[in-house]
Amino acid sequence: MTRRAAAILMLTLSLPAAALLVAAVDVAVDTIRLPSDGGEGLTTSKGGKEQTLPLPDKVVAPREGNVGGVLEEEERPWACCNSTVCTKSMPPTCRCLDEVEECAAACKHCEPSGFNPAFHVCNDQYHGDPGPTCAKEERPWACCDRTVCTKSFPPTCRCLDEVEECAPACKRCEPFGINPNRHVCNDQYHGDPGPNRGASSSLGSPRSPPPSYGSIVTVLSIEGGGVRGIIPGTILAFLEEKLQELDGPEARISDYFDVIAGTSTGGLVTAMLSAPDDAGRPLFAAKDINKFYLDHCPSIFPQARSMMGPKYNGEYLHTVVKKLLGDTRVGDTLNNVVIQTFDIKLLQPTIFSTYNTMKDKSKNALLSDVCISTSAAPTYLPGHHFQTEGEDGTPRQFNLIDGGVAANNPTLLAMTDVSKQILMGNPDFFPIKPADYGKFMILSLGTGTAKIEEKFHAAECSKWGLLGWLYNRGAAPIIDSFSQASADFVDIHASVLFQALHCKKRYLRIQDDELKGETASVDVSTPENLNRLVDVGKALLKRQVCKVNAETGKNEPDQNRGTNRRSWSYLHACCRKSAKPGFRRAMLNSRDLG
Repeated sequence: MTRRAAAILMLTLSLPAAALLVAAVDVAVDTIRLPSDGGEGLTTSKGGKEQTLPLPDKVVAPREGNVGGVLEEEERPWACCNSTVCTKSMPPTCRCLDEVEECAAACKHCEPSGFNPAFHVCNDQYHGDPGPTCAKEERPWACCDRTVCTKSFPPTCRCLDEVEECAPACKRCEPFGINPNRHVCNDQYHGDPGPNRGASSSLGSPRSPPPSYGSIVTVLSIEGGGVRGIIPGTILAFLEEKLQELDGPEARISDYFDVIAGTSTGGLVTAMLSAPDDAGRPLFAAKDINKFYLDHCPSIFPQARSMMGPKYNGEYLHTVVKKLLGDTRVGDTLNNVVIQTFDIKLLQPTIFSTYNTMKDKSKNALLSDVCISTSAAPTYLPGHHFQTEGEDGTPRQFNLIDGGVAANNPTLLAMTDVSKQILMGNPDFFPIKPADYGKFMILSLGTGTAKIEEKFHAAECSKWGLLGWLYNRGAAPIIDSFSQASADFVDIHASVLFQALHCKKRYLRIQDDELKGETASVDVSTPENLNRLVDVGKALLKRQVCKVNAETGKNEPDQNRGTNRRSWSYLHACCRKSAKPGFRRAMLNSRDLG
């Protein structure tokens, strides 16, 4: 390399002024090794002999707005920093992620922390050496079983243990959930998280570990559809069978999802997957869901129907659900569940979620009451009333019907519930940000539609009155229209969102738009129809993965993604067995999911 070429290279890389000495060497240079290649300074080589030029402590770099690219010294926007993120360029471009009570005077973009507005983060970039670390921090916990750390060095860690009393070094000791005697230290610590409590700890394993240990939030969404709940039941049985091939016969669907959301019949499936049995494991294996439908649907939807009021009195459904779920409450679920209902008195959606119970005791209702409510489809089953108590004993009344009138597809509800928790500073989701949807993985299961039939036309419905909209040729057009419209809007929104984030493989929607006749009904419970629905679910697994056409609303094959069955193989390749005992969750490697 000639002297002139070396000088041009140094200027292009904006190296420190000292590095330009290479250009002054009156000899040709064979090799230039930068500090990012492992050297401590700028190393030159000719004829096998090396010479290292040390770099200065201060670096000058072009400042934004300089006329003609004049170099001037840049003032570092922090005095010291324990958690820096720098590029590998030379000089590096750095940021400091420390949360501080007050930013340094040189910081131009001092913004509130996303976890606690009382603390701030300097969002300036600095071109040069990031400077010294601050005085060594005192770890805000003596030991911790549930640590979540970034992959930086040193790592930024949090401890999610629930304790009776925080360590003296903890600055932000906050109550956990609805139990005022349990606390969580919400401090961040920059360094090694320290030892575990050990096997003798009285705390045991956490009921709900942080999502995939900070890598990705996994969501299972199951929509409503009456007896057509057999379709997602069939798909879930296949998935669980494949997971058991990887992780053993005790693996369950709930071990692999952070959030399970359901509406109407999907809410009932959510409860079956997430409610604990006496041993603290899921009440139902996925393979048992269809058996429940095949055994009980003929009694829930009998052929002898009421001529006054709802088509079915709901007595059998109420009895079997209460017997099944007993005294289990929303806050007792093994997963973070989200179940949608609609309050007919207040005319507003009412969402029950495991996270809500931590802040609002009145939402910690019996899971059986919530399932009966979300299944109370207008004209089919009666609405449901029940009462709970708040923290101060104040009664709260609920007058609920099927959540499908608001959101038959609960995918966005689940995503919104997670974002809400992040905004509230829930440490379970550290370090994911509220709108960081690229770190979500969604499995959305539909219950099928009869779009292919194109049964009704404007000329026909223009002549309908109240009865025509409520019942027509074996269907309820007004209910089908509302529920299908909301489900499709959610699907379109989620599909476009994940495509825009360049991670469409993290959104998998499985839906059949080609149901016909009785298979499209929500209440035809003959053995023949129920078994046909099982076959529909099995056939869906063999179909090409589809994406919704935003213009037509139809699901069209995505030629780049293979079949739904092969998508499970892709998911399996990204799973690995959870480090927590009891199959709490399989960790998903976000790098493989891109």
